[in-house]
Amino acid sequence: MMALVTTTARSRSNYTAVLVALIAAVVAIFIADTITDYAVAVAIFHTAVMLVATRFLSARRVAALAVACIILTGVSFVLTPSGDFTIGLVNTGISIVAIAVTAYLGL
Repeated sequence: MMALVTTTARSRSNYTAVLVALIAAVVAIFIADTITDYAVAVAIFHTAVMLVATRFLSARRVAALAVACIILTGVSFVLTPSGDFTIGLVNTGISIVAIAVTAYLGL
């Protein structure tokens, strides 16, 4: 019985650690995407977050995370202070499609 409790506690601990790491990664990607030039497509790294999330989160939570990443990508586009607007628009569109497709295929 003790082994079962220890395994369950360890599993919850791992889940919490992965969740904290995913949130930290999303925030770091958002900040990096916002402070870099439009020509640098940092938001594409949200696809790595989506791939990890599909292993640890339910389908509903993965979908919610994908929506959050897409919204953050759009907000980052608006807040980015420099660069060629057209290139930024194309890179943002590609990143949004990549995030959505990765989440869909990961489910």
